[in-house]
Amino acid sequence: PNTTETGIAHDPHPGAVRKQIDTQRYVRDVKEEIARENGVQASQIDLWSGMTKLEDHKRLYEYPNLQVNPIEVRQKGDMPRR
Repeated sequence: PNTTETGIAHDPHPGAVRKQIDTQRYVRDVKEEIARENGVQASQIDLWSGMTKLEDHKRLYEYPNLQVNPIEVRQKGDMPRR
């Protein structure tokens, strides 16, 4: 080969956990599942997508920005910086 390209795209979120989530699910259900997987209480975390905090009573499909921004898990009260 006459190039140093590897064909693998740069990972914008190294070390992130990736999973398929049904967009029909409520945010509270996803939060409870993530909390259970990580051994914390759901009341201790918030889910964010970009600068938008996901509200427990809504379904994931109500947040069209999830197509662009991944879901981030943050401690309650910890806001993202941008």
